[in-house]
Amino acid sequence: MYRQEQTVLQASRQEVEFMQNYKKKAYNIAVQHMNKPVRIQTIHGQIFEGTIVNVDQDNLYLQISNTNHHHYPQQHYYPQQQYYPQQNNRFFFGGGGILVLSLFLLLVIVLLLI
Repeated sequence: MYRQEQTVLQASRQEVEFMQNYKKKAYNIAVQHMNKPVRIQTIHGQIFEGTIVNVDQDNLYLQISNTNHHHYPQQHYYPQQQYYPQQNNRFFFGGGGILVLSLFLLLVIVLLLI
């Protein structure tokens, strides 16, 4: 039996280039501010404070400074997860209060001077 396919969404070359450039920019800024306290706002309006502890080509790893999640509705902390983060909506929480954020979700990074 033959199955027909229909493309319902396809990014233009310009859109792909924009997204790739934005991700590179977010990556480079995050790398420059490793081990520094920051406040991050996502495109969904969530705000997190903590220290950037790692960055890879897709994600920023934030050691959150406040594990009291009443400020962040719908978020949960999984202290037993050390190696495989748990998915919770748009975010992943690894062990030790590490929040894993996709570079695509970052809207604002504010360096907190202390």
